Amino acid sequence: MTKIFVFSDSHGDVEDMTGIIMAGAPDLVIHLGDYVSDCDELRQRFPDMQIANVRGNCDYRSAVPELLRLNIEGKSIFAAHGHVYNVKSGYTRICYAAMEADADILLFGHTHIPYRDTGLGMEIMNPGSIGRGVHPSYGVITIDKEKTELEIVYVASN
Repeated sequence: MTKIFVFSDSHGDVEDMTGIIMAGAPDLVIHLGDYVSDCDELRQRFPDMQIANVRGNCDYRSAVPELLRLNIEGKSIFAAHGHVYNVKSGYTRICYAAMEADADILLFGHTHIPYRDTGLGMEIMNPGSIGRGVHPSYGVITIDKEKTELEIVYVASN
């Protein structure tokens, strides 16, 4: 079984992600952009943890790629921040890109709005924003052989 935490749009707020990782001990963390420097900080705090990320629209000077493709336990994951696919105007372009890549799971951020669907023959999730938004949230993916579960988790306000 593989447990993956998916964060997006942290915008400099590393503390919530740190607490979530410490409490949940995921096998992998995926960060969907905005801010790449937050991933660098997580890598310093968790040097033994696998952390993958893409750059977002606020990471324009970064050399980190805009697209990430992973294969975890036979499941193909297509991950992007979403700005290149204009997700604020709809999800059609990013869904087609993931379908063309034969993805089982599509992950994107950018809108700061959590979204979860099982349409188009794949699991689709935007974990929302873990940053200093009104309702911070993140995603959890559990892959266990043929069974895949995606969940959006809301962070309690202090």
